[in-house]
Amino acid sequence: MLEALILLSKRAPIKFSVCGIHYEQASSFGPVEPVGNNIRSLASNGVTTPYKSSLRLLEEQPDHGCDMCSRFRRRAVYQIGKELGTNVIAFGHTADDFCESLFRNIMFTGRMSSLTAVTYSRQKTSG
Repeated sequence: MLEALILLSKRAPIKFSVCGIHYEQASSFGPVEPVGNNIRSLASNGVTTPYKSSLRLLEEQPDHGCDMCSRFRRRAVYQIGKELGTNVIAFGHTADDFCESLFRNIMFTGRMSSLTAVTYSRQKTSG
């Protein structure tokens, strides 16, 4: 998605800049350095950062649910975006994210829905 947004920024009729963010939540099963290196090679202003409160959460509550990490991750990305002065955040969801969201909604809410294309934070900013 980062590559597509960078290409779009070069051809779009409006001017905008793109910054890649890789947020390390310490839940990865492999090395994360290549991801950060790739982001920085695509976007000179790319950022890779560990988020200390998520690391603390993993130590203090190892049996917490996925929703807790998700809230911590979203809060971290919003904070990083705020520090960078961004006004729109585009999350790159995978097919696994879509399927998990679909099945969670079916099982826990009884609705057939998944990730929406555009969502708004409590402050009514696009995410």
